[in-house]
Amino acid sequence: MVIPMKKVSIILLSREKETFLKQAQKSGIFQIIKDQEKVDKSLEEKIELLNKVQRTIQELKLEKKKHKKIISKLKPSSENFSKTLHILSELDRLREEFTNYNREIEKLELDKKKLLPWGHFNLNSIEQLNQKGVYAHFYIMSTKGFDAFDTSDLTYEIVHREKKSVYFVVFSRDASKKHDGEIFLPSESLGDIIQKINEKRKVKDELEIKILQFVHYIDALQKFSVELANSIQFIQATLNCNDDEPGKLTQIQAWFSAENEDAVEELLKPFTLWHQISEPEVNEGPPVKLKNNFLIKPFEVITRIFSLPSYFEMDPTPLFAPFFMLFFGLCIADVGYAMVILLVLSIGYFKINESLKPIFRLGIILGAFTLIAGYWLNTFFGFSIYQTPELEDALIARDSSGDFLASYKDQGKMIFPAMTFSLLVGFTQVIFGMILQMINRWKKSGFIYSIMPFSYILQISGLLVLSAHKNIMGFADMKIGNLLIGGSVIKVPFEWSYYLLFAGTILLLFFNNPNKKIWVRPPLALWEFYGFASGIIGDILSYLRLFALGLAGGLLGNAFNNIGFMILHAGPDSVMHILFASFVFLFGHSLNIILSLLGAFVHSLRLTFVEFYKNLQFEGGGKPFTPFTLEK
Repeated sequence: MVIPMKKVSIILLSREKETFLKQAQKSGIFQIIKDQEKVDKSLEEKIELLNKVQRTIQELKLEKKKHKKIISKLKPSSENFSKTLHILSELDRLREEFTNYNREIEKLELDKKKLLPWGHFNLNSIEQLNQKGVYAHFYIMSTKGFDAFDTSDLTYEIVHREKKSVYFVVFSRDASKKHDGEIFLPSESLGDIIQKINEKRKVKDELEIKILQFVHYIDALQKFSVELANSIQFIQATLNCNDDEPGKLTQIQAWFSAENEDAVEELLKPFTLWHQISEPEVNEGPPVKLKNNFLIKPFEVITRIFSLPSYFEMDPTPLFAPFFMLFFGLCIADVGYAMVILLVLSIGYFKINESLKPIFRLGIILGAFTLIAGYWLNTFFGFSIYQTPELEDALIARDSSGDFLASYKDQGKMIFPAMTFSLLVGFTQVIFGMILQMINRWKKSGFIYSIMPFSYILQISGLLVLSAHKNIMGFADMKIGNLLIGGSVIKVPFEWSYYLLFAGTILLLFFNNPNKKIWVRPPLALWEFYGFASGIIGDILSYLRLFALGLAGGLLGNAFNNIGFMILHAGPDSVMHILFASFVFLFGHSLNIILSLLGAFVHSLRLTFVEFYKNLQFEGGGKPFTPFTLEK
């Protein structure tokens, strides 16, 4: 649910402003309303510094995780840093120095790579030859090119030969005599370069150790980060106060949860000259704070993926959560896969960061519903769990089947109850969305605006009664297990279909757009009805993806099982056969679980954000309630 908000307007003496803001920040119950964006250089500098501190903390945490064993043996730096800023500046200096050494080593490594094919030689010897008028020219040619090259008039020596290249030196009396392909080697010998690389690596390793020592300052940096964040919040709140020209009075406006009204009154008593608490207006855009029970709250993660509701809308989280659980479960629908998902998430839940726990709680809830759906569809790692007349090779034998969504044969024809169930679920959610749309319209604009969705519901109801009595598309015989869907609808008298259709049509003709003149509404009703009729069929049929994804996952799992057993039965029992079959089972089902999880989540999101939100006419765009409070 969306927690009710209230607005407070406060006027106080300017000298009380700082004290009041400190008390307000300590209470953490206000969200100061921004009058306009105000620029403050010191604030920008502090925000930049905070970002730098937070980046540094994250980088040090990664280093701590990466070099856990080394850090456990290290002591903090022997230098005494009196201020946190000194820690940052020294760390920046060390990192810059580390980066410079790294660049120098990379450059030397390139020189080393150039010299390696030429081997170790003394540059002084080359210089001595030059002094005597003999000049060395270094060349690299392709093997084919060198073999075809006329070297009869050259004095040369092959230094290194590879499959594709030849490295050779040409000696001549003419310093300017050159050929295509001549290269220029580094001015240092290979031995000198290797020595320099080793020396610089040693210094680089020492710098890395010094940097790793700063991991011991993570707590100090986090404390500084919290202090800085609180200071930034305070400055921002100060900027949002409207001071009068003489600077004697200050005006502040803020949002707060209605449940905290007594606390607000108590806090304002010693400070204000005047204050007024009012209900939010539509054009004010109050912030949104959601409150749901422990089972629904994890689904707020999904709500935020699309958007928070606007303050004057219903919170869609408890409205779509039961459906989302069901969608996800039906898309995977395998008891074995559900057990793997639950095991992994349950173990991970106690090892992950606190901020990720809501996601894992959501995963555990969805895994539980996957377990239920897997039982309904009688599937365990692609195998059938319980034996039925058509499934004699199932894992467990029993006389009757309670898995009411499992496929079966009837007079030689394959029946898929899960397909019918998917359509029933889709129809239920779409109609539920329309009922909520009706309530939402009534709440926001008045009763007359809720009539149009109600007219559609009447028309759909009349069409269902008519379809049941006339057995259109076999609706009268439609059932899921022992649940007779068509048989339940057919109990409604046939005449009611005409009453419902007539009433729905009349209401649509004259109440489709209450803001338009009444003579304009009937033509508009035809267009509205066309859009509705063409859309709702597609919306409901879209839910067949629940059946299709569950069926595809089950068939793929069964295929991997068949391949594995084919390998086992292909020849005499051997360790290789068993290992290869085990690999097929493990790899195949792991791949199927990953694909099923991805498909289940994406398609459940689609059904929620497209089909359900469209029929609910969800607008969204709400801004989260961000109280002015002390960071901890």
